[in-house]
Amino acid sequence: MNKKSKWLLTTACMCIAMGAMAGCKLPGDSSSSEESQTKIELDIVSESVVLELFEEYELKYNYTGEETLSWNVEDASIVSVVNGKLVALKEGETTVTVQVGNLSDVCTVKVNGVKLDMLSVSVKESSIALYTGDGYTLSPTVVYGAKTLENCTFSYESSNAEIVSVSSSGGLTANAAGNATIIVTASALGKSVGCMVNVTVNASGSISLNALETELFVLAEYDGKAYQNETQLQASVTEKGVLKNDAAVVWTSSDESVATVENGKVVAVSLGRAEITATYVGADGNSVKAVSFVSVVPVAHTVEKKTDIIKTQAFALDGLQIESENAYLTDGTLKTTVPVVNGSLDFSGINVVGEMTLVLDAGNVLINMPIYLWTDVISDIEGLAALKTATDAHYRLGADLDFTDVEWTQADDTQVFKGVFDGDNYTIANFAPSNGGLFYALGNGAKVKNLHFENATIASANSSMGLIASVVVADATVSVENITGTILNNGNSCGGLFGMIKANATVTLQDSKIHVYAENTSTTGGALVGSADGEITMPNNASSTIYANINLCGSTAVTGCDNSASAAINKNTWILPTAYANIVDVYEVLEGGLAISISETSVAKATLFAKSIEEVAYDNGFILSAEQVQNFAGNNVVVMIEKTNGMIAYY
Repeated sequence: MNKKSKWLLTTACMCIAMGAMAGCKLPGDSSSSEESQTKIELDIVSESVVLELFEEYELKYNYTGEETLSWNVEDASIVSVVNGKLVALKEGETTVTVQVGNLSDVCTVKVNGVKLDMLSVSVKESSIALYTGDGYTLSPTVVYGAKTLENCTFSYESSNAEIVSVSSSGGLTANAAGNATIIVTASALGKSVGCMVNVTVNASGSISLNALETELFVLAEYDGKAYQNETQLQASVTEKGVLKNDAAVVWTSSDESVATVENGKVVAVSLGRAEITATYVGADGNSVKAVSFVSVVPVAHTVEKKTDIIKTQAFALDGLQIESENAYLTDGTLKTTVPVVNGSLDFSGINVVGEMTLVLDAGNVLINMPIYLWTDVISDIEGLAALKTATDAHYRLGADLDFTDVEWTQADDTQVFKGVFDGDNYTIANFAPSNGGLFYALGNGAKVKNLHFENATIASANSSMGLIASVVVADATVSVENITGTILNNGNSCGGLFGMIKANATVTLQDSKIHVYAENTSTTGGALVGSADGEITMPNNASSTIYANINLCGSTAVTGCDNSASAAINKNTWILPTAYANIVDVYEVLEGGLAISISETSVAKATLFAKSIEEVAYDNGFILSAEQVQNFAGNNVVVMIEKTNGMIAYY
């Protein structure tokens, strides 16, 4: 019977092979009456099926009748079938037949053999944590594909039976703290597969401390200030994971000369480091420990007031013994050791200057002293000569200097000063350099401050001179602070403070008050600078006042400078004075002095450019003493009158 044409046709009457009875219509007899027909089809879609062991499969088939189908298997040990659902039982090949009445169809079923990659054994917990003395039973499961197998045999092995032992039935016993691996092997379907279980065994007791690291000071008190010299450690103890409040803890110190401990209370004794150990013996007899590290450090005592130290002078503190190599300077990053000579610090060989911290190690105390380390203090004109070769030095003026009849020249155009010169509010009087200034050139980072010029004069024919320096080099940033005084500028392309400021240089002038006078107001000099490619800024938050009868910057360029800074100077405060109001060319010596009347009102003070006089001004005039008149005899004297409203006039 062809698989694709299995069918049965039944007529409504019985036909006889040799003839037909009355009322029966034979096939092909067109004269017979139409009768009803029923067509039944039975067809399994797949002729063959390949299954994996234990795989379930639903056969697909076509059937249009209503009769119950019957299913049969040639070898029921290979595969089972229920209503077309196949279950593979073992490796092999057989046929499955479906039948209804005289109709049937057949499907060949092949079941593959065991594949090792489809067979596995596992334990619910891949990692197990136990306390010593605890037991645990493993319950492994074997699976082939999606089917869990029954009646498998298992074997067990421990990697370290001293930590965890295992019975033939999978029972674990935790013997000691540590780690071990249990290897589980299953035998099924003629194959062997395995898995591993990691077991961690902990002591029944555990202990921890509230601090792993503590820093204590070696002294409890110094110079009236208290320091943390002790601390209380807290131990937390558990027994099989349950907090135990009444646990007996034993405390020990690795070095009692550094720190002692009693009932968790740690007291610093001397400089060093110690381990504080807390020990607890659990119910299983095992000891557990926790460690806290204690560092005992010196008291860090900071001196509030900054101290000036001169490199050329030995330095010592009363009552403080400084051992060799126990003193150093630091700027927060670098440390420079300061030698100790005869109990005093010797800075002469130190190559750093300026603001920093001096640390003195006095054993139990580290004294942090903010200092300013100066190269030297200048107290006479001979000492000032050091400026002619200074580069990164920090000098401080220690006395007033009078340059009357002293010739000063700065002609070394290779020397660039990048350090600090602090006038300490002393006065340099009658300074009249013939070349340069206090310095020849200022470089990046240079600072000049707290200096008063009295009756200073720039009269040399040399161009590009200034009281502070001839040159501010290109790209430099220079600070000038709290400079005061009176300056007569009769120089050619010279400035009151600087001869020239080169390209991209910046000079910041702050908190300064300068009186500059030029006898010839058409001079090429400037009140601050002769010529410049850089600029002078005068910040408003630290304002300066410049009184002058000439421009801030000169009007004639020199080599290397195009005078562009003349308009770039930040003119926060400066006053161009009026011309002479009147000339006093006759005076009388009166008892008590000479009274000079002026037309100005509310005079604030009077200043002589050629000579300084004390503030003796009063409304509408001022008085010169007889001694002052005698000193000025035979001279043309220019008097500058400054009013309270800021205006200025010359007489």
